[in-house]
Amino acid sequence: MLNEGVYGKNGERLFGKAVHQELWTPQTIIPVRGATPYKTNFSAYALGWRVSDMNGYKSVTHTGMLAGVVTQVMMVPELKLGIIVFTNQQTSEAFGSVTYTILDRYFGVKNRDWVADLKESLEKSRTNAGNIVNEVYRVSSEESKKGLDYSQFVSKYRDSWFGDVTISLENGKLFFKSVRSPRMRGEVLPYRGNLFIVRWEDRSFDADAFINFSFGFDGTPSGFTMKAISPLTDFSFDFQDLDFHKLNEK
Repeated sequence: MLNEGVYGKNGERLFGKAVHQELWTPQTIIPVRGATPYKTNFSAYALGWRVSDMNGYKSVTHTGMLAGVVTQVMMVPELKLGIIVFTNQQTSEAFGSVTYTILDRYFGVKNRDWVADLKESLEKSRTNAGNIVNEVYRVSSEESKKGLDYSQFVSKYRDSWFGDVTISLENGKLFFKSVRSPRMRGEVLPYRGNLFIVRWEDRSFDADAFINFSFGFDGTPSGFTMKAISPLTDFSFDFQDLDFHKLNEK
């Protein structure tokens, strides 16, 4: 990538210059707000790569995440610099502290402790997210005492991408279960009005979500949308893109 597609001792080419340029050409604007570590003014998503300016240099990055693993690749083409960080953590601060410490050396920045700075930022974010989630569950606990009738929500629902899920009653409790992804199972708890929350049985997800039921003209649930409760929930759960519609069968 740093050599525009050329590799090996004999100058073999994996891809052409035109393809390389297209890979790093901005396609979708990403807003830049507030102070940034390296005077970033512009950011965008290209073809699989995030591109931005850092201290006057073009930077190219891509990250990856699974449960318990986060990674990052960053390149500064003008400096012929490539940084690859693999971690067994589950926060971007883990690779950020390593990457930024290396960048500081190349940019001539001194006496900045990225481990301490990012640790403080992470703790603030976790505290804020924890307060949000705790308040949601406090309200839900109060609503659960009202003995609501859940039977009207029992049905099968379908999202054109995610597939079918069932909302069922088991021993007086409401449950969400995905047909395609059986690990996506959890108790559905009342929150406010037609707004519920789903608490996943697999707590490693760290991604409890709101369920917002919509109603038809007959007064019964016709579908629902979803949204993560915690602001720290990984975006790749794609709750915000789901739109479930009730099927006739139960």
